Amino acid sequence: MAVQTASDIASKKLKISRPKSLMDKVMGAALKFDFVKDKIFEKARGQVMKQTNGLYPAPLKILNVVRTGLDKGSC
Repeated sequence: MAVQTASDIASKKLKISRPKSLMDKVMGAALKFDFVKDKIFEKARGQVMKQTNGLYPAPLKILNVVRTGLDKGSC
């Protein structure tokens, strides 16, 4: 039964309806504005720099990847 359900979901025969919470709706609306994203990523960058003392480049690269994904969307 579980395998069949998973197969139906993968083949899009079965559609899953998940209502969005109010917080998800607010975040989605807020992230449409570049100045909001700029402030969020500025804060995140500051926290990364504080925690890593700027010694680890990977967390900063991850932030860049996430920002690019938000700006350009998925393929």
